[in-house]
Amino acid sequence: MITRRRVLGATAAVGLGLAAVALAALAVGAARLPLGEVIAALLGRDVPELAAAIVLGLRLPRVLLAALAGGGLAVAGVAFQALTRNPLADPAVLGVASGAALGAVLAQIAGLEGSLLATVGLSALAFLGALAAAAAVYLVASIGAVRGDALAQEREPEAGTPERRPLSFYLKQ
Repeated sequence: MITRRRVLGATAAVGLGLAAVALAALAVGAARLPLGEVIAALLGRDVPELAAAIVLGLRLPRVLLAALAGGGLAVAGVAFQALTRNPLADPAVLGVASGAALGAVLAQIAGLEGSLLATVGLSALAFLGALAAAAAVYLVASIGAVRGDALAQEREPEAGTPERRPLSFYLKQ
């Protein structure tokens, strides 16, 4: 059973793991730095200027951006699964990734490459391709639901089944 204590414990464990991996990423690289120097640089203590420049100027922004990108991808994945009500759904299964690839290829064929503006245009066309693929999948699914196909029909869950329980049911201690 999922309890509040378990959720908090799992969240704390993941947070500590992220902090440990981030510290390791700050220490390991082409110029290896002792963990003590990395922590001292993060705390603003007196460290060699080169170590502070490497940690604060080069590695820390990359580590923070990587954590932010990973969190964003996780949220997007959860939203995608919640939207489709399918825990196995991902962009490759539903064709969204292929739509994005098609948009990117069409942008390259059109000559969008090389400059910053062209890169933004390529990304925009890739996004539009993914959006078009998602819309096509949604339309095909909704046509099946309107026609009343057996696979598209939704059944009403019975009271007391996990599908009808509120979220607070799982967070009780």
